[in-house]
Amino acid sequence: MKTITLGKLAHLIEGQVLSGHRALPIHSVNYGRPKRLSRRQVYFYSQKTNWTKQLRAIRRVKPLAVVLPLQASSVSIPRSVGIIKVRDPFSAYWKLARWNWRQHATKVIGITGSAGKSTTTAMVASILKSRWPMVKTEGNLNTFIFR
Repeated sequence: MKTITLGKLAHLIEGQVLSGHRALPIHSVNYGRPKRLSRRQVYFYSQKTNWTKQLRAIRRVKPLAVVLPLQASSVSIPRSVGIIKVRDPFSAYWKLARWNWRQHATKVIGITGSAGKSTTTAMVASILKSRWPMVKTEGNLNTFIFR
C-alpha cells in the first residue's frame, strides 16, 4: 500500500478521527482478519467476524488504529490505538483500496478455470517475483460477498 497519514486515510474513507495522531504514517491495513493483525496496521472492523475475537486481537496487538462503525463502542480499545469512525467499514475499506489502486501503474494477471487455479497462481507468482515486485491472492476466493 502507498504510505499515507492517518488523517489522509480518514479523509479518503470519509471517516472522523476520534483519537490518534493525524500525521502518523500508515503503510498497511487489515480488513477483518484478527489472526493476522500486526502492530503496524490499521484494522478495519468486520461484521463477518465475531466482535469479541476482533477486540481481543486489538487489545493484544495494539495496532496503529482501528476503523469502527459509528454505532460501535470504542471504550475497550486501548488508549494507544487511534480510532476512526465511519458509516460502513466495508465500504470504507474499498474506498481506500480504490484510491490505493489508482496510485500505482499496475498490471494484472487473471487466472481462471474450473480446476488448478491455486497451483497455477502459486507457480506464476514464484516466477514473477524473481524479477518484479508483486502480490498475489491468498486463500480461496470462490466465495463472494454480496451487499
